[in-house]
Amino acid sequence: MHFTLNHRHLTAQPGETVLQAARAAGVDIPTLCYEDGLEPGVSCYVCVSHIEGQENLQPSCVMPISEGMVITTDSAEVHAARRNALELLLSDHAGRCAAPCVMACPAHWDISGHFREADETTAWRDLVFPATLGQICPGFCQNACVRKKIDEPLSIRESHRVLVAKSLTSGTPALPTPAADTGKRVAIFGSTPAALSAAFHLRLLGHAVTLIGESSPHLCETLWQVPDAQLDKVLLGKEIAALLSLGIAVEPTASAQVFDATLTNNSEHRRTDPSDLTDQSDGVFYFRELVTSPTDVGRNLARSVAVGRRAAAEADAFLRGENLLPPLREFFFASPGCDDLNIAAAEKTPASTDTQAEAARCLSCNCTKEFTCRLRRFSAEYSANPRRFQGERRALAPDATHPEVIYEPGKCI
Repeated sequence: MHFTLNHRHLTAQPGETVLQAARAAGVDIPTLCYEDGLEPGVSCYVCVSHIEGQENLQPSCVMPISEGMVITTDSAEVHAARRNALELLLSDHAGRCAAPCVMACPAHWDISGHFREADETTAWRDLVFPATLGQICPGFCQNACVRKKIDEPLSIRESHRVLVAKSLTSGTPALPTPAADTGKRVAIFGSTPAALSAAFHLRLLGHAVTLIGESSPHLCETLWQVPDAQLDKVLLGKEIAALLSLGIAVEPTASAQVFDATLTNNSEHRRTDPSDLTDQSDGVFYFRELVTSPTDVGRNLARSVAVGRRAAAEADAFLRGENLLPPLREFFFASPGCDDLNIAAAEKTPASTDTQAEAARCLSCNCTKEFTCRLRRFSAEYSANPRRFQGERRALAPDATHPEVIYEPGKCI
């Protein structure tokens, strides 16, 4: 059968639905309730499309293709309807996208994963300066910890400081292993915290990285200017040396070698939104260093780490020949009372600097599908407003009466 999809003339097999035919043509129609091999339930209405001649928008998962059908899936009307469906689902959704500590952390460190694994790997992967941050960070994460409603917040900052300091002192830090060599060379001018963060992440992605133009006796000179009473300089030196041990080169001046991409600090812009601090033109990337003096290191170091990671991600996409798309708007959602069950079930236990002990105190406030949730992804894509529809919500208590299945109202879309 012949049909038209977003001005493209296509063919479909008899019996195919609009959703199936669109996917076969490479057009992605969002859906939450549809699953291949199961009878469509038509409950989410996120997959609606416009069918010429139909008065109302139709759910693509059950609408069969007919000869000559004209379908539009990307109009403003369709997008508005999908956003409306998502907002209705969110109005009765009982959950939280990410733990409050992660949302409060400027570097969006996977704190739940850190306590789940109870080791230093996640600290190095996301924080770049885990031992330093463990000493001078204001503890945005701890201020947001739900645990403080019961007794004391988790010792998040202390836990990664103690773990990393111990491994640095022993000489065996558990750094991530760089990916296979890509054959690409990247020059980064300067050695600020954001620059070193970018260098670290680009090296992990398999690129050869060189820090250029460092004339001071220490890399990250601003960190060395922090008073000794606030920051252990021996530990700082070991931390920077560990990062360089991954194969990051340091040169005082630019050499004759040709680089595939260049990153440089541009103070004319880790604006303070880490997702909006880089520009790209002919392989040259600009980022803004947020740590500018010893007095603002604590407040801005985690932000600079995030800026460097974002710059590295954009440079990596360029080096791999991928499209440099603007970052998707981050979407965080927390329904009222979503912490009540965790709080009610928790017992009072004192805070500890021992990571294993603190792991047992963690309430695991994050959603287990935090990184794969389609509701969250589509809500970000369609700029859904989770507070648009207000009203009484269903009870949050899970139903565990079935011997094999736990049903959570609101989460089970």
